[in-house]
Amino acid sequence: MSAVMPLLLQALLLLSWFIVTALGKRKAAGCPCADPFWQKVEAMLSDSLVTHSDVMDKLRRIDLLDRLSAKLAGENSTADCLGAVVGSAMSLAVIEGRTGHAGKAHSFLLGGVKLLPLVAHCFDDSPWPFTTEEILNNYRLLNKEMNACAWGVDLGICLESIKRWDWSVGGMGAIPRILLGKIVRPSSPWKSVVEAMDQYIYWIEKGVTLEALYWKSFLARNVDKKPGTQWVRPELADEWTYIDPCSYVEGTKAPRILNVGSGPIVPETVQCGGRKVPIVSADGLADVFWRLYDLEDFLPPWLPMQCYFEQLATCFGHDYFHLVHVRNALDHAFDLPAAILQLVAVTRLGGTVVLHHARNEAHHEKGQGMHSWSFDLSVQGRPVVRYLDKWLWDLTSALEYKAEVSVQLQQREELPSPEKAMGREEFVLITLRKLP
Repeated sequence: MSAVMPLLLQALLLLSWFIVTALGKRKAAGCPCADPFWQKVEAMLSDSLVTHSDVMDKLRRIDLLDRLSAKLAGENSTADCLGAVVGSAMSLAVIEGRTGHAGKAHSFLLGGVKLLPLVAHCFDDSPWPFTTEEILNNYRLLNKEMNACAWGVDLGICLESIKRWDWSVGGMGAIPRILLGKIVRPSSPWKSVVEAMDQYIYWIEKGVTLEALYWKSFLARNVDKKPGTQWVRPELADEWTYIDPCSYVEGTKAPRILNVGSGPIVPETVQCGGRKVPIVSADGLADVFWRLYDLEDFLPPWLPMQCYFEQLATCFGHDYFHLVHVRNALDHAFDLPAAILQLVAVTRLGGTVVLHHARNEAHHEKGQGMHSWSFDLSVQGRPVVRYLDKWLWDLTSALEYKAEVSVQLQQREELPSPEKAMGREEFVLITLRKLP
């Protein structure tokens, strides 16, 4: 046995060296650049974020802008030097944003982001002073900012009205972790990180815009017309749920309730017997809502917090809320399986997560914008999540050791306000009780 062990150890070390070497070669593919022109650009721009006032003149003299535009447009686009193309686009986005040209900054960001999935495996190891997470985060932030204009204002006009846009250094943990790894996990509908990143870019580009349009229209249509008021009709804040939240926190001395995916109109408290129980509300577009409040001179009595479904434990910590509630919003998450795990994570042991959603919403919305996910029941009557009718996730199996899962299929007539059921006929009510 003693003679065999050294040989086995040597074999394992050799295998480890082979795997590391192979992965290293794979990681380097796509980002090395042998083109002298792009090498020159890389040397000029990659040491730090450019601050020289004459840099644009220098770049014009070497014809970078025309060449970069051609690359971003797909002309003469090859795998060689795409890392330099992405890095150059980001550098120019920084420069244009600082000098008050948010529209041009967005154009460079958009062009670079479209190529980013092709170099995501190697870009973070390149000399460029940006990371993949940072690029996606800034693209998300600028898209949000350009959607924070008043109802009816063209997005192009909104972009041009931004006097200065500054690049945010670091990703701030705002990007789903699935986009930053080299492989995807089994509980994912995407077959590769590249596929996931392509979908995330679409989720930002189309999803944020459509959601912002919906809420801008909703706020404009529901302004309280009473003199002296600076908000929407007050009864709208009481329509945040179809359930009786008090029944889930009965007997709790100091109940904590979280309302996630709240939208811009949020409740302050819920009356449970003789006491008012405070409600914490959070939404991934809260920072857009804040700007919309300013544009309309709104004075909402309570504001939602900024937090994505996939980041809940970062925003609130683990094991805190007795009741976590989501109504017709979880299907807007980018990574819904990760979002559900986060909802369970912030719930106290023995606490409850309530998910109340229209059935097969992605089918109704034809997969547009943020509507890629649907809640449904399997043939066996178990709650499932479906991604664009291509992938199925069984909640009972996935949460076997985390939560006790129950489900109920409701008809529109069973809801407290059937007339506000968005034209949907069936709803899926899922309850997750967190196991100790």
